[in-house]
Amino acid sequence: MFRKRTRCCCTVTSKKRSATQDGALKDLVISLERTKAQIRAWVEHPFHVVKNLFRHRKVRYKGLLKNTAQLFSLFALANLAIARNRLRSIHGGSPS
Repeated sequence: MFRKRTRCCCTVTSKKRSATQDGALKDLVISLERTKAQIRAWVEHPFHVVKNLFRHRKVRYKGLLKNTAQLFSLFALANLAIARNRLRSIHGGSPS
């Protein structure tokens, strides 16, 4: 079986960014890094909710199916919690 190679997109350090000369290339790199950071924040937010709101730190059950089922339910609840917070911010509900 042949695996398709994936390209790892790492961030450019601020030292390299500041060493680059001003111009269109630097503006492009800065906007690209901002876009990657926004995507990373969007993807990692449910993990933050599962770890901090539901206190899921380690595997609790023996068996892959039980752990998988627990994680699916926790991420479903995390999506509901995120949606609830968005709806509260739109409609001006109380934070508690």
